[in-house]
Amino acid sequence: MTIQRVLVTGATGYIGRQVRLAFEASGVEAWGLSRRAQGARALQVDISDRARLQAELQGFACVVHCGYYSGHDPDTQRRVNVEGTRNVAELALASGVDRLITVSTSGVYGGKLGEGGGEGTIPVRPGSPSAKSRAAADCVIAEAGGTVVRPNLVVGPGDTLTIPPLLAGMRWTRSWIGDPDARISVIDVRSLANLVVGLVAAREAPPMLHAAHPRPVRARTLLEPILGAAELPVPDRCLPLAEAIRIGCDRGVSDRQIAMIGQHGWFRSDAIWAAAGVSFPSTFTLDDATVAYYARQLRRR
Repeated sequence: MTIQRVLVTGATGYIGRQVRLAFEASGVEAWGLSRRAQGARALQVDISDRARLQAELQGFACVVHCGYYSGHDPDTQRRVNVEGTRNVAELALASGVDRLITVSTSGVYGGKLGEGGGEGTIPVRPGSPSAKSRAAADCVIAEAGGTVVRPNLVVGPGDTLTIPPLLAGMRWTRSWIGDPDARISVIDVRSLANLVVGLVAAREAPPMLHAAHPRPVRARTLLEPILGAAELPVPDRCLPLAEAIRIGCDRGVSDRQIAMIGQHGWFRSDAIWAAAGVSFPSTFTLDDATVAYYARQLRRR
C-alpha cells in the first residue's frame, strides 16, 4: 500500500514524535496533531473536541493514533483515552482513511506477561484505571477495523517515565530491583516508529501485534551500560520485588513499572517485524546516544 499523507495524533509526545519523524524520513507527508502544536504541518486540536477534530481529519490516507493521556486523573483518562480515541476512530472511518493504527501498551495485561505468550494468548486484565482506559481504547480501535500495536518497555531519548525513575530507585537503594537476570521485552523508540511506518505500507496489517525485539533482554544487560556511563557502581545486592514496589509507590513509581524490570516478563513479537518488513539486529543493545541520555538523566536525579 502506498501512503502519501498521514496524520499522527499525539505528535509532540515521546512515541508520537518519533513516529512522525520516521514517516518524514521515509518520504511520507506527515502531519502532527496535538494539544500543543509545534512547527510546520502541525494541527493544534484536543481529540476530545469532536467538531474541531472532524474538520482536521479530512484528506488523510492513514491515521496513527498516539494521543493518549498518561496521568492519574480518571476523568481525563476517560475523556482523552476512551472518548478521544472513539472520536479519532469514528471520524477517521467517516473521512475514508485506508489504515488506522494505534500505539497502545502492554499495561493492558496488568504487568503479567509471563514468558513467551503470543498475540491473543495473554489475558487482558488491566490493574489500574489508566490501564483500563487504554484497554477500552484498544477495543474502540479494534471495532473500527484498525490495528493495535502493544509495546512493552519502550526505551530511548525522551523517556522520562520508565527507565529514569527505576534507575533513580536503584541508585537510592544501591540495589537491583528484583531479579537482575529477569528477561524482559524491550524495544527502542525509533525501531517502534519504523515498525509503524512499515505496517502502514504493508499489504495487510493484523488486528493486534506485540512490539519488542524478538529476543528478550536481561535487566542487567540493559541497565549496566547506563550505570557505567554515569560512573556509578553496579549493585551487588537485590531488593525483593515486594519491597521495591512498596518503596516505589512512596516515590511515585507504579508497581507495573517496577515489575516490568524486576521479574521475567516477555512476549513473542516476531509477527510485527514480518508484517512490517523490517529487519532486526540479532541482539538488542542500547546505542551510545541512548546510554548517554539515560546517564545524564540519572546524574540529574
